[in-house]
Amino acid sequence: MDGHRARVIARDGDGYRDDLLIAETGGQFLGTRIAVIKDGPPDINGKPERSLRAGDILYSAIAGATITSTPPPTN
Repeated sequence: MDGHRARVIARDGDGYRDDLLIAETGGQFLGTRIAVIKDGPPDINGKPERSLRAGDILYSAIAGATITSTPPPTN
């Protein structure tokens, strides 16, 4: 994920797999993605989505964090 090795916590369902990506070292949350695990999974109406194939990434998001020695401002 974005050049980092990751461990995955996954949940399968309806032709898709939801992945949480965790850094191999340090355990930092790296992001999430939805992968297609079978050809033509159902769309929102339950009809086959023929343009999707197993192995396609339907959605992904990368999380970032910075550790600083300065605390955030208070209001």
